Amino acid sequence: MLGLPSVLALGGSRCRTPAGPDGTVREVWLAPQSGRTRSRPVVAGDVVFFADGDGAIVARDVATGNARWSTKVATPGTIEGAELVTGGDVVLAQSIRETIALRRSDGVERWRYSAPLDTTYDGNPGVVQATHAVADATTAYIPAWGASVSAVDLTTASPRWKWHFGRVSSDTAANVFRSGATGVAIAGDTVFAAVWHDRDVSSGGRDAFLVALDRQNGRELSRVALPRGTNGSVSVSAAPLVFTDVVVVATVYGYVYGVNRTSLEIAWTFRSAQFVFATLSQPAAMGDVLYIDGGDERLYALDAHNGAVLWTVASVGAFRDLFATSRRVYVTNGHSLLVHDRADGHNVATVTLPVDGEIMTTAAAARGDQIFITRSFGAWSFREP
Repeated sequence: MLGLPSVLALGGSRCRTPAGPDGTVREVWLAPQSGRTRSRPVVAGDVVFFADGDGAIVARDVATGNARWSTKVATPGTIEGAELVTGGDVVLAQSIRETIALRRSDGVERWRYSAPLDTTYDGNPGVVQATHAVADATTAYIPAWGASVSAVDLTTASPRWKWHFGRVSSDTAANVFRSGATGVAIAGDTVFAAVWHDRDVSSGGRDAFLVALDRQNGRELSRVALPRGTNGSVSVSAAPLVFTDVVVVATVYGYVYGVNRTSLEIAWTFRSAQFVFATLSQPAAMGDVLYIDGGDERLYALDAHNGAVLWTVASVGAFRDLFATSRRVYVTNGHSLLVHDRADGHNVATVTLPVDGEIMTTAAAARGDQIFITRSFGAWSFREP
């Protein structure tokens, strides 16, 4: 059933515009809302779309932060896709188990889509929490636990195709062990998917794969198993990043692999010698440079073609996905946001929120030099320093 948007008052601004939290950035606006959501905002023209902690998607004016419309699509605290996505005339949001499309102009719900069933035989649809979907002008490409990727028509929600990871030799005759597609990327006529797969029923060991799919029909073209780490396991939580000659996949245990885009052979590997912490954030890319959290409270810039370190600087362990503009790289551990110069990594600004317990709950987005990020108590915008 289509839900009607609850349109907020457009007359007066509910936003404030003082200086930034600690004087390091110039605030444009802060619009009160419950920000307990994972999903990164997304910009389309002069509108920026935020998810809020009450389960609504809010369309805000880029310049003022005023709400143009707000539509409740989920129960509180359950809009948990890695980011909001735009394609065609819709904005896509993901709850724990559903992808929801809203008309961008007025917030009217167009459709809901549940991914194919998970492989645990519990009757649950594929989980899309924390996954990275993408869309073009006509189609949404939705990865889910299962593992599956669905290509869904943006107008009708009809699946154009569905791909399933399926069984591997380590699965027992009685069960297909649990797996998940964590993110997809589109490149020409190919969809690349990052997938993890448990080697036993208790998740005691895990493998990870990069899979290439035909964009038109979902036919699997090839796959490569990523090398296991020193602990005998490998897993992914990010989406692939596609460059001219390589596809980059970052793993949970600090390994980053550059995979030849044509042959799907491993071209290069990077891992910090000081790796300590799990690396759950999506790397950022700009031009031919890859920016990653090294799992050692350092930020690295790598040449995407060969994995060579261009620079590295002290930063914070990334709590959400990294974000890069033409000038800066943004890393947050929740309470603090570090802004690094893209050319050499030096720290340009460190933003610490003034309220105890308040965090930045999402990664950043941008239009020009205006940055957007979700805080615990509001949708926030500031000028890039």
